[in-house]
Amino acid sequence: MILVVGTIAAGILFPLFLVVHAHRTNGGVDGFPLDDPWIHLQYARTLHDHHSFAYFPGDRTTQGSTSPLYTFLLAVGFAVTRNEKALSYTLGLLFQTAFLVTMGAWARRRLGSIAWAAAAVLLVGVDARAGILAVSGMETSLFLFLVALAFWARAAGRRILIGTSLGLAVWVRPDAFILVAVFTLDALLERFASRGRDAGE
Repeated sequence: MILVVGTIAAGILFPLFLVVHAHRTNGGVDGFPLDDPWIHLQYARTLHDHHSFAYFPGDRTTQGSTSPLYTFLLAVGFAVTRNEKALSYTLGLLFQTAFLVTMGAWARRRLGSIAWAAAAVLLVGVDARAGILAVSGMETSLFLFLVALAFWARAAGRRILIGTSLGLAVWVRPDAFILVAVFTLDALLERFASRGRDAGE
């Protein structure tokens, strides 16, 4: 268990290192590797300050943000701090932690070994792409957490949790509809296979 905790810690320290490295390289200026986070932040700021899901205060409600759940969480975060970069980094790291913990639990169940679960977590946690995305100001870490939760729930037979995590994932990224279709097809195939076995007996 200590091994898994250690690999999770490494998966959190790595994106933190990237933030510090970027801060020093850019002469003390923090930012994001993409433009998209500013869209989420602007919508979240308008939602928090003016209670409207719009880009500019006073505009009609629009669907400019493709991740309404993440935008809502940012809006809640603005009640705690107005530092948008610190808020985005914190949410990203929190959900990256939740993702790695859930992935470790899923890997432990599927692979049957703590060592293999730790190896899986380490492999993902120190991947440069995952590290950058965790502090990119995007909804990616939240999405990965919900996807991992759906897979863990599937392995554990938690049907309500499967539906809840997939439903929330759809509100984070529309891509989750593909996963909903895959899980639905898998459940139907499993049901047909079960009926076939019962009929054969």
